[in-house]
Amino acid sequence: SYVSYSKGLKNKFAPDLVETLDNTKFDKEKEGKKLTEATNSKPDEKDNKPKQDILKKVLSDNPEKEKPKADNESPSNKTLLESAKKYEKDTDFNKANKFYAKMLEETEDKSQIPVILTKMGKNSQMANDYTNAIDYLEQAYDIYEENKQTKKANKLLVNIADLYKDTYKSVKAKNLYFQLLTQDIEDIAIKIKCYLGLIDLESNQDNKNLLKDYFDK
Repeated sequence: SYVSYSKGLKNKFAPDLVETLDNTKFDKEKEGKKLTEATNSKPDEKDNKPKQDILKKVLSDNPEKEKPKADNESPSNKTLLESAKKYEKDTDFNKANKFYAKMLEETEDKSQIPVILTKMGKNSQMANDYTNAIDYLEQAYDIYEENKQTKKANKLLVNIADLYKDTYKSVKAKNLYFQLLTQDIEDIAIKIKCYLGLIDLESNQDNKNLLKDYFDK
């Protein structure tokens, strides 16, 4: 009977559709046609879609989920950076550099490479490992110089010159100071560092004429 059939529909179709069929009066011909169409109707194609497609839709509707993260903020690099900073805080600079070295291996963002190398150089300097400090900073300098990022390159170069001076490699230090001073540098702080470095070098050799000249400049 229609009543028993409509009850069966409740397990297959939406309740509101069954209620509509129960409460609406059709003539037998229209009623039979309606029930036949309902019985023969195919399931919605959307019901057959894999769950992963639904998940994609949910993610795409959520701007925060969809927004990509920068490489240096990826979960792996973020964890490595947090570990490196922790060891820096504990003044274990060599251990911190191991995490920065791992970041260098994993990062795909080339702009982060000289930044990481600079951190490693400064950590090596803090650990009194001047050889590696110079090596890391020179690598970072070469990248900035190649990319024509002159301001960043010059800041590193004066630090490298200072390291040469502090490790008694006077000739190399002087050459770098002069290299910077012969450029049209807008950064006054770099010029001052160069002259102070030269003054420090010449004071050890008691060269009063050069000392006066550097002081005047």
